[in-house]
Amino acid sequence: MFARIIPSSSISTIRRSSNFVRIFEVGPRDGLQNEKVQVPTPIKVEFINRLSRTGLKL
Repeated sequence: MFARIIPSSSISTIRRSSNFVRIFEVGPRDGLQNEKVQVPTPIKVEFINRLSRTGLKL
């Protein structure tokens, strides 16, 4: 299953470091491309600003 979604170079890292999970937010770049209609720039800016205020490490 992992071979289809995760490059094989990453699988060994997953097996070795099972003590934590690293999550990357890619909504502003990739996620908005999945929307059926184009999201206006001011909405994108607000979305990014809200994400940045969550306090997660970038």
